[in-house]
Amino acid sequence: MDFSVVIPVYNNRNSLEGTYNNIVSCFSSFSYKYQVIFVDDGSNDSSFETLLQLKERNNNIVIVQLQKNYNQAIAVYAGFEQASGKYTITISADLQEEEDFIQKLILYTQQFPDSDLIIGYRSTNSDFIIYKILSQLFYKLIQLKIPQMPLRGFDTGVISYDLKQKFIQHYYEGIFIQAAFLQLANHVQYVEYHRRKSATAAIRSRSIYFKLNYFVTCIRSVYFPRKLNPSKNKTDLYKVKNYFP
Repeated sequence: MDFSVVIPVYNNRNSLEGTYNNIVSCFSSFSYKYQVIFVDDGSNDSSFETLLQLKERNNNIVIVQLQKNYNQAIAVYAGFEQASGKYTITISADLQEEEDFIQKLILYTQQFPDSDLIIGYRSTNSDFIIYKILSQLFYKLIQLKIPQMPLRGFDTGVISYDLKQKFIQHYYEGIFIQAAFLQLANHVQYVEYHRRKSATAAIRSRSIYFKLNYFVTCIRSVYFPRKLNPSKNKTDLYKVKNYFP
């Protein structure tokens, strides 16, 4: 497998088909083998049923349905555990990336084959003004510890297989995923993209409480990281309700 595309899903029924169609369109210019891993993080709409319909038409789709709603970080981690590609791409399920963004990422893997992390960093931020201010303060604090963190952060990119495995070994609940990848990576490249408004009307990130809680957790993770416990069973982090390889 050349590429695995991991997509956390939470109440994204209206954008799932468009997300998948964009992926297929981007890969149509290449001859790579790829899989698309949708991780349903306890959606309470018909996202899971929509994913089943997509899989009936496309055998390269893998569906992981979690037992309940955990969080985006857990959903991404669950997808990483199923990813078998030489590279793993992470994108959102709500059409926030440009239609050809995955194609750009693939071209970067060809141009920079030694890079183990290729970051899609945001050239713009379409969030409400209060979220923009909070995000700027948050990332400035993170940059004091990790200077290579983009000012607007990143939610998407390409990870090499070795870096993904290293991350899985270092994972603990509450870790700030983006910071962890930057700290673990040896060679990093950056791809600029325009982050559009979410196609999902009501998402958790619109809650100020959720946003602040997330920021505090991430800052604590960066400045006061936990000591790893190799004996901890990471399968206790989440439980899978349904799995369709």
